[in-house]
Amino acid sequence: MSRLDQLAAIGSSYDSAASNYSALVLEDLSKQPVQQGLLAIFAKLAVGGRVADVGSGPGQLTAFLHSLGLDVFGIDLSPKMVEQAKSNFPELPFEVGSMDELTQADRSLSGVLAWLSIIHVPDLELPQVLREFHRVLVPEAPVLLAFQMGDGSKHLTEQWGADIDLTLYRRRPDAVNEMLAEAGFHVVMTTVFEPVGRPGMQVACIIALRT
Repeated sequence: MSRLDQLAAIGSSYDSAASNYSALVLEDLSKQPVQQGLLAIFAKLAVGGRVADVGSGPGQLTAFLHSLGLDVFGIDLSPKMVEQAKSNFPELPFEVGSMDELTQADRSLSGVLAWLSIIHVPDLELPQVLREFHRVLVPEAPVLLAFQMGDGSKHLTEQWGADIDLTLYRRRPDAVNEMLAEAGFHVVMTTVFEPVGRPGMQVACIIALRT
């Protein structure tokens, strides 16, 4: 499957699941103190300009960053998910877009958040996505990547009460740190945690600064 076909499948899958997904995750952040703390660290580093929440889904993380004082907007591949986000948080800007090819100008952003949004990017495509994040960030601006830790991939055909066509890629932090270094980032923090209510799930979180 070509990358364009993969992107089409991702967008279509989240379109199908948008309403159910939004209902399931919208209030989850309030139950996740570790995630809130990591986002607060990111917010302390992402100052002075606009910040992109890439893969913003129904907008709950965009809204949280806004509550921390950031000038933040959301980007998502799924038009239906963007509609959900605009309905949930009408005061915030959201747009349809792909992390593979962001529309923002070079050195125009003060931060990029990608929380569980690189999980659908194949290993061969991830370096290009990281280079794109590097392109749009000003020097010393942070990127935060969160992803499921592990090995290999899993194909999903049904989730969130909808028929979908998604591949989930799990990764090891060391491998992602190497890719970040090659893309021009300096890693300042790497941690792994288990979200509340998800026993056995390991989420890796990396914060790196653009050099």
